[in-house]
Amino acid sequence: MNLQYLDTVMSFAVLMLLLSLQVTILVQIVIAISGLRGWNLSWSLTQLFEQVDKDLGLAQNATTIAREILKHPALTHSWSLFGRRKATAIRPDELCRVFGDLVKNPTPVFDDAQRAALVSALEKTATGETLELTEKAAQVAAELGRLFPAQAQAVQETVASVFRKGTQFEVEVKTWFDTIMDRSTERFVLYTRWITAAVAFVLVLTLHIDSIQIFKQLSTNSDVRAKIVQQVDATLRQAGTALTDTAKPKPLASDAIRAMSEDVADPSDKKLLAQAPADLATRQDGQDWLKRTFGESKFAKLLPAFAKRFEDATLARVKELGVSLDTVKSSVDASGLQIIPQPIPGWGAYGENGGVLHVVGVGMTGLFLSLGAPFWFNALRQLANLRPVLAGKVEAGNPKDESGGKAS
Repeated sequence: MNLQYLDTVMSFAVLMLLLSLQVTILVQIVIAISGLRGWNLSWSLTQLFEQVDKDLGLAQNATTIAREILKHPALTHSWSLFGRRKATAIRPDELCRVFGDLVKNPTPVFDDAQRAALVSALEKTATGETLELTEKAAQVAAELGRLFPAQAQAVQETVASVFRKGTQFEVEVKTWFDTIMDRSTERFVLYTRWITAAVAFVLVLTLHIDSIQIFKQLSTNSDVRAKIVQQVDATLRQAGTALTDTAKPKPLASDAIRAMSEDVADPSDKKLLAQAPADLATRQDGQDWLKRTFGESKFAKLLPAFAKRFEDATLARVKELGVSLDTVKSSVDASGLQIIPQPIPGWGAYGENGGVLHVVGVGMTGLFLSLGAPFWFNALRQLANLRPVLAGKVEAGNPKDESGGKAS
């Protein structure tokens, strides 16, 4: 491969990487604002209720039950443009507790028949939960307590937890919860890919970003090509930081808890808040830590302050992504290449003479950006590693004499 051709390909990869980073950041903003995680979790709980239905009679109201559970005040206190924001995480034991509370204190969205179905579902016990089993459990606990009097209370609780299977709803939820949540993760990843592709095509169609024209400019303009090649290392560093930042969840809950020190007056509470772990990412992570640290009663008083601080941290995160977007845009502009036609043509440009080739070029750009920033990051890194090897071979094949001219 000629070094000029490699530089052209490398320059193109640099531009695709920078544009892909813009798409990635825009996708993160869309996900943060839209509450996609909450909607995806709602879908998952709907599937869970339909799976555990059997004779519990939950399938008919699965969607409504899932929505009301994720909007329960115990799970979320924040609001969006569409009403109370859905929780983005839930554990099996929390699901069972919130479902029980929903049955005892039904919302107006359920009519009398639906309320009766919920009560019936909650009251059904699991197979084997009989009076005879309870009596046997008591006998076993009493005998073990006699043998180990010092641990009598612990023995009694352990035996009770072993023998008691709970309600049929609890047993079914615990049986299917992990399976359904695994599918939920796969679905979220798929949705993210579709959003990435949609954002990419909307961006390139609106701005008329034509890969064919970009490649022509790179192959004919050696100055621009050389300037972009010089930015490869800096681009890889910038892209590596951006990809790590967007791939790993930010510790929003940790930031929110630390900020809560301004909302409490008790010095001991301030000290405990300052000891929060630095890796609490989700709202649920933060709530769990607060509950373990402060106990149920004080947790209920701190929850509104945490919800407000978490919402502030989320908005700050969106602003950070906006700043990252501006930084990447500046890197694209600094390439000196005309990526976006000026002035930007209207939609009619796709129907003019040569419009078919332009449509193909723009479509190719959309496909390239849909591959994602990680693809272009790896491609550029491999090309950057290949360039010194190829440059060495080119130099070895063209030796120069002492005067600087080529050897005969």
